[in-house]
Parts: sequence; structure tokens; C-alpha cells
Amino acid sequence: MASLSTVEQLSLCGDEPCGRELLSHEPHPAALERRGVEPGKARFIIDVVLAIHRRAMPRWLAEPDTTLAQVMAQAAAELREVVAPPAPTIR
Repeated sequence: MASLSTVEQLSLCGDEPCGRELLSHEPHPAALERRGVEPGKARFIIDVVLAIHRRAMPRWLAEPDTTLAQVMAQAAAELREVVAPPAPTIR
């Protein structure tokens, strides 16, 4: 089985809030820490996921033919472009 990305891992909530329930709960780094993620990295992951979610949610609500997963993936791709732009080509 292929390994899951961090965002996909956050979707596998177990006993914690999932799906729409997350809209009413502040994600907590302790949930990731219990899965072995270092505390500082856990807070960073939560912050990044929340930023992606804030970017995607208005689009999802405005575009009824798209899924939340699609707009979350688009927002994550936009973040990757900003944080790690493609290397310049050498001529």
C-alpha cells in the first residue's frame, strides 16, 4: 500500500473529529504527537493544513461541482508553487 501524505493522514481521524466535525473543532497538535510526530513539527503541520483549508473552503462553497478534496489539492499545489518554485532552467 502506498504511504499517505500528511494531509491524508490527518483525514484518518480515528476517535477524533472528522470531516465536517473539524469545522467546529480546532485541530490539536497532540493528536499528531500521539502518532509520533515531534511537537514543533505537529504545530507546523496543523498551521499549514489550516491555511490550505482556509484557502480552499470559499472556493468549495462557491463551486458546487467540485469536491472539497479537489480544492484542497489545488490550494496545496498553490502553496508548493510559492514555497518551492521550479528550479530555473540552465541554458
